[in-house]
Amino acid sequence: MLAGIIVLGNAVELTRHRMPYRLQAITLLVGPAVVAVLLGLRLLRGR
Repeated sequence: MLAGIIVLGNAVELTRHRMPYRLQAITLLVGPAVVAVLLGLRLLRGR
């Protein structure tokens, strides 16, 4: 779960940079971050 939060933080950090592919990079980071957070929550709940 912590890994997902770290990756999501990196996606937020990308919003500060001016790159032509910034939106695609953020999208590619947010997807796995959400999956990692949801899997972490599932493991913590014991299911």
